[in-house]
Amino acid sequence: MKQLSIRSFFVLLWFLITNRLIYAQHSMDNIVELLNNRELTTAKKLLSENIVHDAEDMDSRLLLGSLTDYFGETEDAIKIWVEGLRNTEDDYPLYINIGEIRLRQGLKGMNVKFKKGKVEVVNQADSIEDANFKSSMLHLASEAFEKAHHLSPYEEEPLINLGKLHNYSKNYVKALLFWEKLGEMYPTFEEYWVKAGNSALNLKNYDKALENFNKAMEINKGYAPIYDGLSDYYLAIDNIQEAEIATQKGAFYNWLPAFCEMEYSQQNYRTFELINFGGEKLDEKEKIKGIKQLVQNKSDESTKFLSAICYYHEVSEELESIIFDELGKRNTYSLFMITEIARNSEYLCAIDHAIEKLMEIKPAGLFNLLVELIQKDQHETETIRIAEHLGNLGNEQAVLHLAELLNVDFQSSSESKNDNIGERKSRQRAALALANFNNPHVINLLEQGLTNTDINLYCAAALYKMTLDERYLKILNIKGKDSYLSFFLKKIETKEAQKLAKKLG
Repeated sequence: MKQLSIRSFFVLLWFLITNRLIYAQHSMDNIVELLNNRELTTAKKLLSENIVHDAEDMDSRLLLGSLTDYFGETEDAIKIWVEGLRNTEDDYPLYINIGEIRLRQGLKGMNVKFKKGKVEVVNQADSIEDANFKSSMLHLASEAFEKAHHLSPYEEEPLINLGKLHNYSKNYVKALLFWEKLGEMYPTFEEYWVKAGNSALNLKNYDKALENFNKAMEINKGYAPIYDGLSDYYLAIDNIQEAEIATQKGAFYNWLPAFCEMEYSQQNYRTFELINFGGEKLDEKEKIKGIKQLVQNKSDESTKFLSAICYYHEVSEELESIIFDELGKRNTYSLFMITEIARNSEYLCAIDHAIEKLMEIKPAGLFNLLVELIQKDQHETETIRIAEHLGNLGNEQAVLHLAELLNVDFQSSSESKNDNIGERKSRQRAALALANFNNPHVINLLEQGLTNTDINLYCAAALYKMTLDERYLKILNIKGKDSYLSFFLKKIETKEAQKLAKKLG
């Protein structure tokens, strides 16, 4: 046998070490950072290299499959996950991912493709071909979820998906089985008993349906879908009066925000009907009159109704301002309700009005609420001014959160520049808000941002406000318009700032 020379041994050793070091760079932390920076193609490449180097690297395989699917390469994603199956308990997340993709295909059909968070119409298959495709995909989804359930019988995710799948396929016997099993496994989850009730209704097993709806009601009688199911149940047994009451309850609880805890009553339903639809006559003037009467009524019930109106941003700006003014001066309970509107509403205008009122009052806990809402303020065209409010509140702890939001080290790549406009705007607002904290640390931080084209103009504006050093204005002397920068500069009482504000406005 030919002996390996000393030189050859060291060459081989060098190759093995350097090759190992190359792959050691592809840590999950680095890959997650790439994903956060929207460098998806690079992240995908590193993940691919990871599983070539180590086929057992489950984290890389799972993430690579998800990223591949995100790029619209669905079958390649499935292949990546299938190749990782080892007939062990570690197969569970792979089967879940495979099942979810197959279920999506089974529900949406072959004419639809998902790519980069968007839906594309890609084919024009005839209805028979599409139906066969859907059936095939639902069968594959069922197989994957059954295998996942076998591996982890007490996990809810496979059972939920099997319930959905069989309900869609109108296999209500199996759907009922899975929903009831979930209800028994999770006794505080009313939704499973409602789904079980609906499956029983579809089987015309009315006693079982009522039993399941009652179980859901024992857990949470304010859960609106219970009453939608009960309405169908009473219609099925020709009890029109009870069906109408159940429909009213469903409408009332569906409208009522979770933090406005209130029970259905005929009086509460009439108030709900009045302030939403103008009563039985659908009279808009009666609706406004009813809302104004609630403003005059100082009860806790009126506070809940008024809070719900603002939560949904359902009235004019003028009337909403009147309501917020009233809630702001009632009591600690009404302040709590304003806070819950800010925390829970899906409407940015409602959140903005709630925060504006809280900034006037400055109740305890406001700073923490603003920090909690930072992630909500990343819309492309609207803002709830969280960074501005944090700056105006003057709490030095805000610097840490604003600096994190500013993220001076991250600069948008050519791949991501059009994908994170809202996030970039929130970073720019953070730069301006930092001008409220004039200290060497903040100045140094903003100086670092001057080399970052995502935020450099805003860092320069903030630095000018803090130092009145005109060299920062030179950076701002751009050709385009920027109304946000213009508004910020108008508040700086120097001739140079006013002149530039006019140019940018």
